[in-house]
Amino acid sequence: MNTLIWSILLLLALSPRSYAESFFLPTADNDVVGQLIATQLNSSDTLLDIARRFDIGYNEITQANPNIDPWQPTKDSFVIVPTLYILPNAPRKGVVINVPEMRLYYYPKPKKNQAPMVITYPISIGKEGWLMPLGQSRITAKIENPSWTVPPSIRAAYKAEGYDLPSVVPPGESNPLGKFAMKLGDSGYFIHGTNKPHSIGMRVSYGCIRLYPEDIAEFIYMAPKKTPVTVVNQPFKIGKHHGKVYIEAHTALADWDIPSLFDKLPSSINADDLALLVNLPETLHQIIEQQSGIPTPIKLNN
Repeated sequence: MNTLIWSILLLLALSPRSYAESFFLPTADNDVVGQLIATQLNSSDTLLDIARRFDIGYNEITQANPNIDPWQPTKDSFVIVPTLYILPNAPRKGVVINVPEMRLYYYPKPKKNQAPMVITYPISIGKEGWLMPLGQSRITAKIENPSWTVPPSIRAAYKAEGYDLPSVVPPGESNPLGKFAMKLGDSGYFIHGTNKPHSIGMRVSYGCIRLYPEDIAEFIYMAPKKTPVTVVNQPFKIGKHHGKVYIEAHTALADWDIPSLFDKLPSSINADDLALLVNLPETLHQIIEQQSGIPTPIKLNN
């Protein structure tokens, strides 16, 4: 890992904690929440165990620790836990799903005298060719112990792989929707749980958004019906934190055109920031090529 990444490890801390990430919402001129931490593997841990413990996905834990075997890591290794995030460049209300990042952000409507918050969860997304559409939707139904009415296209896809699915999968351990599901608009897309928790942070679904079982069990009671949902494609995020510019890069999806880092800049990035950034092409290229998923501060020559 290069010195740009290690430069933000000054606040590393050993931590056994495990919970969904909730943060006070920063002001409009700040876009970064959380902090980068580290933990030590014990004899039985895999990287996926660490990921679930800290509520991050397979993609995030492996991108942040590219030199550690996900399934057979060396005992007592220190693992970077990338719980530092640039908020997507989207309205800070309702649900925002950044598909290439494989992460959902929820901005609950604050109650009276309550500070605005953002809550974030790792997700799984659709396989290549099966992504949900970009744009606006809303939560239209919340279902406990859902049955899964299998679309003909998905039954055909399973059959091509040698599996016969029934037209309806009843509730239970074999149901891919898990114990809770939230319908999006009038479409066949859902935000739901999973009976395969290790799949979180992977491209494994047929378009729906999967959450860890413990996350969907919390989120379904947190987000009311009619909550707006915005789906975006932002593999490269840029933001500001206490006057410093940060860049965060994830793997772009082959399904969609790859956006430029400078497309639709957040309001926190001013003309002076932009002018300095475009004069650092090697630094930006390095971050984008590395795709660590970790927000990296840019040293601007001002």
